[in-house]
Amino acid sequence: MKVLLCLLFVVATIVSAHAQVFATAKPLEVRRTASPLTINSIQRVQYRIPGLRMRNLGTVFTVAGSALIAGAIAVYNNGNPNRITDYNSNGSPITDQDEHHSLGAEMFFFGTSMAIPGVILWVKGAQKYNKNIYSETAIKIRPAGISISYKF
Repeated sequence: MKVLLCLLFVVATIVSAHAQVFATAKPLEVRRTASPLTINSIQRVQYRIPGLRMRNLGTVFTVAGSALIAGAIAVYNNGNPNRITDYNSNGSPITDQDEHHSLGAEMFFFGTSMAIPGVILWVKGAQKYNKNIYSETAIKIRPAGISISYKF
């Protein structure tokens, strides 16, 4: 078990190192020659709008967490609170908790664990996204005067 954990740690370290190398790599440059002209083309790096991934991930977490919470309520309510599993020697029944109750409680826990951070990510991501979208074209009024800006 220790060897497996050490091997897993080494592989994770190597993968992390390679991911960092690829993340910091510059775009590839391709040289094309057409007659006497030489054209340098650079692969375009896709620009990501800040907050977009946070907003989308928060939406997914919130929807999945809400579905788990709704399912947990349904599963918990389908359980039998007076389930009889066995009888004592004197003939009185032994009641045990139904599996539906524990499964419903676990689903509720995981649902709230997803929904609460999901709402936070959704709100914060939407704020960043809207801030960036509205900052691309802006008319700002300041004491020194009015300015119009547009970001490419």
